[in-house]
Amino acid sequence: MLLTCAPASCYPTSLNIIPTTDSLEAGHLRLEFEHDGYPGLFGSDAESYFLLQAGLTDRLEAGVDLYHFDGSTLPALNAKYLLAPEGKLPAVALGILDVGNGMRPVSYAVLSADVSAMRLHAGAARTEGHTHAMLGAEYELRPGLYLLADWQAGDEGYATAGVYFEGAGGAALNLAIGFPNASEGSNLLIVNVARRFALR
Repeated sequence: MLLTCAPASCYPTSLNIIPTTDSLEAGHLRLEFEHDGYPGLFGSDAESYFLLQAGLTDRLEAGVDLYHFDGSTLPALNAKYLLAPEGKLPAVALGILDVGNGMRPVSYAVLSADVSAMRLHAGAARTEGHTHAMLGAEYELRPGLYLLADWQAGDEGYATAGVYFEGAGGAALNLAIGFPNASEGSNLLIVNVARRFALR
């Protein structure tokens, strides 16, 4: 299982597979469905996810995810806190993912900063005693349309490239392809559809 939202594309709070310092605004919800194929979308190794994320404050978000793979459905909790917003230094956030029975909890620290026309992300995630680096970048082609790329180290890690589109009504689509670090791994296809809601 991958390290972020497994590997849920919770953009804008994550890229294709790695978390960022960005979070939902207070009073906002984001509901997502994601389907991942290894390597085909409808093969026997495909996995599906239902994800619900909530902005509790402008610095704190939390969520509950339902992962369906290998014939089982597992719930997991996650949370992220923005320690410092971006200023002269990059933004800094700490988080935890995949907290639940049958899951492998992941803790992480991540930095994000605007550099020229891009937003760059770097951090580290730790699970089962191992720490892995992660890097990412996003580029806005036009309002609501982004190119996303990210990478996570380790034998279970991937390098991905994708496109993300969000319409004026809060509906969004993320399509991405991933290439495994391990030579014996399978390519990854990601399809994620989402909707953002304001509760107030």
